[in-house]
Amino acid sequence: MALNGKQEIEMSEPGAEPRPETKKRRALGLSYLIDENPPWYICLLLGFQHFLTMLGSTLAIPFIISGPMCFANNTLAISEVLSTIYFVSGLVTLLQTILGVRLPIVQGGTFAFITPTFAILSLPQWTCPEPEAGNSTESSLVNNDEIWQPRMREIQGAIIISSLFQIVIGFTGLVGFLLRFIGPLTIAPTITLVGVSLFRVAAGNAGNHWGISMATIVLIALFSQYLTNVKIPVPACNRQRGVYISHFPVFRLFPVNHLGNRSILEYLCHRHCSRRFSF
Repeated sequence: MALNGKQEIEMSEPGAEPRPETKKRRALGLSYLIDENPPWYICLLLGFQHFLTMLGSTLAIPFIISGPMCFANNTLAISEVLSTIYFVSGLVTLLQTILGVRLPIVQGGTFAFITPTFAILSLPQWTCPEPEAGNSTESSLVNNDEIWQPRMREIQGAIIISSLFQIVIGFTGLVGFLLRFIGPLTIAPTITLVGVSLFRVAAGNAGNHWGISMATIVLIALFSQYLTNVKIPVPACNRQRGVYISHFPVFRLFPVNHLGNRSILEYLCHRHCSRRFSF
């Protein structure tokens, strides 16, 4: 039943006859149709899930480029880059949702520029110098800033030029013409190559603890691919029936379940550490 243009969440009851729109959703494998809006509390949870997904992907970018940028051991520089990318992502997202096309997305960092960044910084003039012996003083921090900031300006200039080229393509309508020749068979390998080029970095970070890394992959695949039709009994309430038990498709609406992943991994790590260090 629709209330004020808001579509109620699909909750099934044993023996209840599904509504026509529910049958259509089931036939298409969807929780909501294109013209339906989730209730406000579901929107908050979905937005929080989107925020957690964006948080991790945006957080990874400064750490991935910290090595070629020559500030891998400079926590102050990493914090500056982190604060900058989060501030700019939030500002651009607000501008896009208020003044732009108002897409329900987060304008964050992209991994598409990381491979060109590695290519530029692999040139001889951008090779990181050998670390100097001595203690960490204020002068050494200043000298370190003079090392990585020119590299950052070089990458920023390259991104600005490439972005201007992208703006020209979009403004002139050249995208519609190019899509006649560029199809899924071209786009899919390109996106795949972006991920494959970052495999060495991902493997290096995952190698810190392969157990946690593999468990995270298995849990995300389990929640998003194999438990989508599993519904969890939850208490519900409305004016007609009062308090009752309904069934909520939690794994369909929240496939990237960070809370569930973290809870399971925390439990496994706690059990492993407690057994390992028990006397």
